[in-house]
Amino acid sequence: MSGAPSLPASRRRRRLLGDADFSVLVCADVGLQVGPPGATRRLDELRRFADLDVDGIVLTQAAVPTFSETLVRRPDLTLVVRLDWCSQWRGPQLSPVSDGVGITVSTPEEAAASGADAVLHYCLLGHGDPAVEADYVERAARAVREAHAVGLPCILEPLIRGSNAVGQERDAAHLVWGIRTAEELGADAVKVEQPLGGDESGVIGAAGVPVLLASTPPISPADAVARAASGVAAGAAGVAYSSDFFTADRPAELVADIRAAVITPSRKDHS
Repeated sequence: MSGAPSLPASRRRRRLLGDADFSVLVCADVGLQVGPPGATRRLDELRRFADLDVDGIVLTQAAVPTFSETLVRRPDLTLVVRLDWCSQWRGPQLSPVSDGVGITVSTPEEAAASGADAVLHYCLLGHGDPAVEADYVERAARAVREAHAVGLPCILEPLIRGSNAVGQERDAAHLVWGIRTAEELGADAVKVEQPLGGDESGVIGAAGVPVLLASTPPISPADAVARAASGVAAGAAGVAYSSDFFTADRPAELVADIRAAVITPSRKDHS
């Protein structure tokens, strides 16, 4: 297990998820899991989403050079690097799976060398094979340790998936279990789905670390704004959206609506 994060990791987490601000992140790493998102086809077509009035962007390690010009031009934009791949969300061209497997594809050391402010790693729970579930936990714990060793905070994504949890993926009690597992592994923050039944306060209130809400069905601009508003009321530190932005006809307007709903200014206004 990881000990307390280093001073550099703690400072970077505060920059990424400031205590007074509600952070808005765009998850442009989603192509690694599901293929080109929304109406995009090429990786470089996602660069326009980095120019939205968001606070941070999630990328794979290999995608960072594609966004380097934007990252240099926007020093206010925090960079989170996704470390792993998972077959759980294979694209529609392939048969879906209930018990996906994952591998770690890059390291916190590589992320730090590319200028990342944090790293992100899955921790899937509920797999039908206990050995695979244990592998997710082991790799998540290793990601935290290695991130802290190079001064980076590690966000864990404890998602409930697998044949042991079919139909219960967004059950509040399961989400609380996932958050606690991630926290015990040393996560500096967690990215979770919105619980079914509207028990955001019970789920987010169970976390001792900042919580980011993920894109969660139903997906529409109105639902994205409502999810953010209910999240901030429950104590969430921000949103880390993918499909909400990539399927929106007017993503810039969606970001503005989210900020208005949670009453937080753009960090561009602070710089």
